[in-house]
Amino acid sequence: MKKISLLILFFVGILSTNAQKKPMSSPRYDFTYYVQGEGGANGLTVTYNPDKGYYYCIQAGNADYPLEVFNANGEAIYATSAKRDTRGFWYNGKTKCFEGTMYMGGTFKELVDANGYPTNPILQSNSMNFVPPTDQSQVVCNVAKGEMYSYNNGVIYVYSQKNNKLKKQIPIKNSPVKADYFNPYAMMYTGYKNYEFGLYDIVNMKILFFNSKGVYAQSLQMPFDAPVIEWFRIGFANDRVFIYDGEYRAWYCYRIFTDTSGN
Repeated sequence: MKKISLLILFFVGILSTNAQKKPMSSPRYDFTYYVQGEGGANGLTVTYNPDKGYYYCIQAGNADYPLEVFNANGEAIYATSAKRDTRGFWYNGKTKCFEGTMYMGGTFKELVDANGYPTNPILQSNSMNFVPPTDQSQVVCNVAKGEMYSYNNGVIYVYSQKNNKLKKQIPIKNSPVKADYFNPYAMMYTGYKNYEFGLYDIVNMKILFFNSKGVYAQSLQMPFDAPVIEWFRIGFANDRVFIYDGEYRAWYCYRIFTDTSGN
C-alpha cells in the first residue's frame, strides 16, 4: 500500500510540474536550421518527435517542396519532399505517426520508419470532412484531447480528430491588439494550462497567449533581430517557437516556456 501511495505521489508530482510551465520572461535563442532543399517561399511549421529527439520542418505551397529532419543542434539529418500541399503537420505520440491537413481541406496520416523518417502520406477515410476556415489556414493539434485548431479573423475553429468535422468556434477575447495585427493563417497550440493558444502579432513581433476559452492571458516580446514575418512561417514544438526567415531559408529557434525550476 505504501509503494502504491508513493507511486501516486510521484506521478502527481510530474503532472504538477508540467502544469506549472509558463512563458519565459524573454525568449532564449537556441539554434538556426537552414533548409537544405529548394522550393517554397513559406516555411509552414516545425514539429517534434520525442521518441527520436528529432525536429521536422515542412514548406507550404506544393507537394514537391521540402520536408526535412534535423536535431537539437540544428544539424540536418534527412531530407525528402512534403508529398502533399500541406497546411498542418504534427507528430502524434499516441499513434507514433505524423498527421496533417492540406490546402483547401482534407487530412492525412504518415507512418514513421525505423529511423524516425516520415514515409508516404495516406488520406484518411473521412479526410474530406475537414474544411478549414480558409483555403490557406494552418492547422495545429491537441493530441491528448483529439482536437484540431485553426485561426481566422478573431476566431479559433475547433475540429474533432475523430470525424474531422467542426465542433465549435472560440472567439478571441480581451486581445490588446486588433485581429488584423495577427498572422492571418498561423497559430500555435502549447498544451499548457492558461496559455493553450498562441497567436503572433506581426506588427509588434509579440506572441500573444490565450487560454482554452480564448481569453487573453499574456504576451511575450520576441527579440528585435528575430525574422520579420507576415503569414505562415511560425511553429511551436518542444517548448520552443520557430520563426522562418524566407531570405535565408532558415528556421530560428527560441525557447519560450519554462517550469518553476527554470527547466
